[in-house]
Amino acid sequence: MEKVLLNSIFIISLSIFIALIAGTFSYRRLNIPLKIMSVYTWFSALLGGVISIMSMKGINNILLVNIYALIEFVIMILVFYIIFNPKRKIFLFLFIIAITVVLGIYLVETIKNPFEYNNAMNSAISIIMVVVSVGYLITQFYKGELEGDKKPILLLAVGTFMYFASSFLIVLAGSDNSLLDRLQVIWIYLIHSIFYLIFVIILTIAFLICRKQSEHLN
Repeated sequence: MEKVLLNSIFIISLSIFIALIAGTFSYRRLNIPLKIMSVYTWFSALLGGVISIMSMKGINNILLVNIYALIEFVIMILVFYIIFNPKRKIFLFLFIIAITVVLGIYLVETIKNPFEYNNAMNSAISIIMVVVSVGYLITQFYKGELEGDKKPILLLAVGTFMYFASSFLIVLAGSDNSLLDRLQVIWIYLIHSIFYLIFVIILTIAFLICRKQSEHLN
């Protein structure tokens, strides 16, 4: 059973190549936030692939997992900073605070134990990204800006919310909880990977919609 679950997680992780292909072929027609997300798919495919292979070979990959989470956060928070409005000082201030907090937690926890899952950092990342994505959705619904070029970004916000909300499961799995055995932890990772698959599908759709909108404008 354990091997089947681990193989399922690995197979699901390969779904990023769907978004990678869509983002790469649509790159020139994407807006700036989605261009950054297209670059993210390459990062996720490459580093995520290394992490998955290490896991299947029984090699400790926690250091890379933590680095992956940090870089992923920097990319995602940058995307939402651009989406909100980089010209407004309040968003720059919040952006700097978010980066500083997460980077600070990463450095402190890494110095303490570089090969331990960074629960504190991932908790902070999950909370920040959930708040940011929900905040954007609420803002757009309040403004009534749900059509046109906002559609791909709205999809991205929904996918981001689902993905990082599910990350709390991984935080739970990585914590020192004697109530969870190895198989239960693997199940939690599988559930999270399913939410990751949903995020990838939504991201792919956002790429395709943005490409189609750009073609119509031309």
